[in-house]
Amino acid sequence: MKQKLFAGVSLLLAIAFLYTGQRFVLKDAFSMLAMPAEKTTAAATTVPTADETTESPSTAPTTTTPASTAATQTDPSTAATTATQPVTSTSAAPSSAATTAAPTQTQKPTTAPGTQTQPTEPSTPAHSTQPTQPTDPTDPSTRTPPVSPPADRVFRQAPPDYFKDALFIGDSRTEELMEYGDLPGATFFARVSMSIYNMHKKTCKVNNGIGDISFDDLMANYKFKKVYIMLGVNEIDYDRATTVNKYHALIDELRAKQPDAIIFIQANIHLTQKESDKSSTINNKAIDDLNEKISRFADQKTVFYIDPNERFDDGNGALRAECSGDGTHLKAKYTREWAEWLKTKAIL
Repeated sequence: MKQKLFAGVSLLLAIAFLYTGQRFVLKDAFSMLAMPAEKTTAAATTVPTADETTESPSTAPTTTTPASTAATQTDPSTAATTATQPVTSTSAAPSSAATTAAPTQTQKPTTAPGTQTQPTEPSTPAHSTQPTQPTDPTDPSTRTPPVSPPADRVFRQAPPDYFKDALFIGDSRTEELMEYGDLPGATFFARVSMSIYNMHKKTCKVNNGIGDISFDDLMANYKFKKVYIMLGVNEIDYDRATTVNKYHALIDELRAKQPDAIIFIQANIHLTQKESDKSSTINNKAIDDLNEKISRFADQKTVFYIDPNERFDDGNGALRAECSGDGTHLKAKYTREWAEWLKTKAIL
């Protein structure tokens, strides 16, 4: 009897155990099936919390490390697209920088100064055509060569007091004219090595009680009725066009500061043939070229061109050897002849 009772109790316990164990297994199975669905839904609808990130480490490599690494190393275009999706703050900076840099690079070639300057630069062709215009006052090469003066402007013999209101401007040759020529009352602004380039920079010891004075002060404080110029030998090997332009500027300055004066441009006296043959640049050919260009400033009304070489040249267009001791300067005897020749070129 006891054995039957024990067997019955054991059977009931076994049935109870099986029943409760199956519920536990089924419960665990349902909970395990429900967990991925719940977590997947939470990941899609909510931002993962710190606890969820810690509990599911498998999510981190799936969303960050493999995606960013693959996008960066294999496909740059994919990387830019992928980076903008999960992390907006990081992807916004490179995309905006790229957008900003692009217009800057395209703007540079469109606004390059070279593209604007080339088609709108008329100065080159304009200047190239100016020398063909005979009326251009700034280009001495286009000036009409001097002609004979009108009837009331012919050269005459100077009266005794003709040079008392005359100014002579020049280098050492003109300085010798002051010392050896007989030109009563004439004023001389002359010194050794004077040129069209330095005449405004240094003072001169001017005769007639004027003393040491600059050219600007002389122009401002004294008035003359005749101005004689002989400059050019000291600058004969300088740039010819620049020298001629400076000569032209001096003529304009004299017209402005001495409006009542007649201006006489004297041709530069030649060198002897021996002296001329010494140099390929400082020679009679160069002197003739300069003389011809400055002669075109003469209008035969208020500006006259006179050539003392007609008094001293030999048959070959050179200074006669007997007229000079050094091949450049006139001897005292011939300097006096120069002064006498000037007296025959008076405009009354």
